[in-house]
Amino acid sequence: MMSSLYIGSTGMKTHSKGMQVLGNDIANVNTVGYKDADFRFADLFSTQVTSQGNGITGYSQKGLGSSLHDIKTKFTQGAMLTTNQDTDLAISGKGFFKVVDNRDNTEFFTRAGNFRFDYQGTMRDPNGFALQGKPVTGIAPDGSLTLGATQDVTLDLGPDGNVVLAPQATSNVSFFTNLEGDDLVSDPASPYFSLVTAYDGTSKPPLNPAYQDTMRVYDSNGQARDLNLYFDKVGTENGVTTWEYVVASNADEDGSNLAGGAGAGLLQAGTLSFNSSGQLISQSAYNYTGDGADHTDLNDWTPAGFDAEGTPSFTARYDGGATATIGLNFGFENSTGQWQGGTGSAAGVSSAGDLVSLNAARAADASSGFAGQGAFTRFNNQNGYAEGFLQRVTFSEDGVMTGSFSNGQKAPLYQIPLYNFTSEDGLRREGKNLYSATDEAGNITENLPGEGAAGLLTGNSLEQSNVDLAREFTHMITTQRGFQANSKIITTSDEILRTALSMKR
Repeated sequence: MMSSLYIGSTGMKTHSKGMQVLGNDIANVNTVGYKDADFRFADLFSTQVTSQGNGITGYSQKGLGSSLHDIKTKFTQGAMLTTNQDTDLAISGKGFFKVVDNRDNTEFFTRAGNFRFDYQGTMRDPNGFALQGKPVTGIAPDGSLTLGATQDVTLDLGPDGNVVLAPQATSNVSFFTNLEGDDLVSDPASPYFSLVTAYDGTSKPPLNPAYQDTMRVYDSNGQARDLNLYFDKVGTENGVTTWEYVVASNADEDGSNLAGGAGAGLLQAGTLSFNSSGQLISQSAYNYTGDGADHTDLNDWTPAGFDAEGTPSFTARYDGGATATIGLNFGFENSTGQWQGGTGSAAGVSSAGDLVSLNAARAADASSGFAGQGAFTRFNNQNGYAEGFLQRVTFSEDGVMTGSFSNGQKAPLYQIPLYNFTSEDGLRREGKNLYSATDEAGNITENLPGEGAAGLLTGNSLEQSNVDLAREFTHMITTQRGFQANSKIITTSDEILRTALSMKR
């Protein structure tokens, strides 16, 4: 009978431990990223019972109780909770965030994505451990990112505590327009450069052509500057209509050798030609290369150079020493970066055939000369910007942290990798929503979200606990009943022992 008392006590102890597991799950029903646990019981070793009868010896076994055999973490997906915190992150699918205790560089893994930036700009979890990510070190022309080695996700704070995006000088301008109108500025001696000879930077405005527009660009210091474009009709020859144009900065901001004179602000002159259907078919572009004495000397206007994209370019020099080298695109693509034909300087141009011509294809939305629509700017865009200060960060599903700045620009800053294990069951719980790797967890694999076995990230969200209360309550009831039943074994065995002892009296 003593063994039955022991068996009952093992059952009570085992069910008590099971209740502890259930209680821990229920206590963490609202814990971010918590994963509930399943427990399994196992019988204890058995003893052999020998019996004899009719000359035959038989062998049987009897058990000696139960034990808590296994506690397994269930890494099923928890529900997503939307938050208003930009730095709250949730993983949809497999994977863990990696955080590091900077005191001793100990690595931990977690599903809880409630991160915040500290005063030093490092993104940390509530334990003060640094989230790990890969800094963006470059952006390829196709938009793909170049990433550095995994490190603490830390923003580069300036002396005033702000994250600053350095200014970028404008290097490319797209200006697509429709031109329609009359020849309002004419010079019979130089019909294709009438705007150049008529230009007077000491007057406001310096020109009064058929059409003009102004757009904003940025110099090398990030200062906004006006880029003024003037257009005037030259005429039509053999079904081809030619317009001349002049590009100029504000005369009072000129820092070139033309500053202070009638040519102040001049940057580029050229022509746009359209076929009888109004489609852009050719462009010429000339830049001033003289000493600044006389901007009307067309010998000093030579074919423009090209930027890396094969677009005719010019260099604007501003007061204070700032500059901007700008490629001006009116609607051509796939340029070879070479001029065709032409007679050299603008002084040799007396007909359209004397103009240099851009070797490029017309883009679908190029500038045009459609009749009946009037003159207007269809589209303009440029790639420069002033200095900006970080306003917020957002995260894409592939883990890219993008900064939004006060100047309207956005820039990728980091990409957050996820970590997968050969066996998640081998991870050891460390408390505080943390796990540590063990030999039983197998190999650790670093993947960017959406690659390999890694899931995707969801910004402004947190993964909730995957505890199912209904299931936990059901298990709690069955565990309670098991505990009560095992206690009955002890009380019943005790009564039997009492009966046996009373027989002696």
